[in-house]
Amino acid sequence: MSGTIDRGTIQQLTSGHYADPFSILGIHKTADGYAIRTFAPDATQVSVLDKDTQKILLTLTQTDQTGFFSGTLSPSKTPYRY
Repeated sequence: MSGTIDRGTIQQLTSGHYADPFSILGIHKTADGYAIRTFAPDATQVSVLDKDTQKILLTLTQTDQTGFFSGTLSPSKTPYRY
C-alpha cells in the first residue's frame, strides 16, 4: 500500500461515502515505513504517542481542512506500541 491518499478518496472518506474507511485510517505498513492516518474534524493537532513512554513518536500533518491528518513513521524491527 502506498502512503499517499488522493484528494478524491479523502473527500469520500470525510463525507462518509467511503465504503471501507479502515482500509485507509489507522496504521498501515508501506514501502516508506508505517503510514498513520486519522480523521479528527475538531482537532488542530494530532500526535502519535509511544504507549509505554508517552513520548511523541510523530506529529501528523493536516492534509485536508476537514480534519484528515497523516504522517509516516520510519520502518522498525519491533512493532510500534501506540
